[in-house]
Amino acid sequence: MYTLDTNFVIYYLIKDRQAENFFNQNLINTFCYISVISRVELFSYPEITEAEFSSIETFLSSIRSVLIDNEIAMIAAGLRRRYKIKTPDSLVAATALYTNTSLVTRNTKDFEKIKELKVIRV
Repeated sequence: MYTLDTNFVIYYLIKDRQAENFFNQNLINTFCYISVISRVELFSYPEITEAEFSSIETFLSSIRSVLIDNEIAMIAAGLRRRYKIKTPDSLVAATALYTNTSLVTRNTKDFEKIKELKVIRV
């Protein structure tokens, strides 16, 4: 199982070949998670078009969104203290740790300090 980082979803939706290949080889018929913070990031682009909005909605309809509850917030807070990472990154990482999944991302540098996190670079 996997947790998808915001940037992976963006690359997949713009039809990046690596992201599409990874999706087709690993994620079809696989249960995936996404942090609610990634939903915020995906839908907050000021110039988002209706078509892009719809494409994101369609993609996310097949993925389980994980809400930020107290347990995930505390995991994220610990990650921020220990590794000095940004809040959104700490919440995405905390989601992967909470769900015991590998994090699929293009920005491995954002997460490479977190030794307990399984990261897959696409």
